[in-house]
Amino acid sequence: MKRKSAYIALGILTIFTFAYTADALGKSFGGKIIRDKSTKVEALEKAGYVCVVPGKTMTIKWKNGTTKEFSIPAGIRNVPGYSIKANQQVLGLYTQARTPITCTLYSIPPVVEIVNLDTITYYGTSLK
Repeated sequence: MKRKSAYIALGILTIFTFAYTADALGKSFGGKIIRDKSTKVEALEKAGYVCVVPGKTMTIKWKNGTTKEFSIPAGIRNVPGYSIKANQQVLGLYTQARTPITCTLYSIPPVVEIVNLDTITYYGTSLK
């Protein structure tokens, strides 16, 4: 009986430790990559804007059908090492500290739009 109680206590401690660590690193996400670029950034680029993206962006479809766009800083690598492609499954952590992406339309006067995306801190994708 003591051994069973010890295993239960160890299991609860492990769960709390994991939850605290995951929360410190960011919120978790998962879904399917529907675009290997942010739709907001892509729309501005099609309209003639020049966007400075520090790394990569992607659009993910959650299981409930909604979509969310993320920024991936240049130093964050895909854990398995695969390149990002549409239709891959993706899991990871993100922070709500947003990455500003500046898009400029070079006209007279110049027009500047800023797109703010949640920042991925850790992620991995499927092969296909």
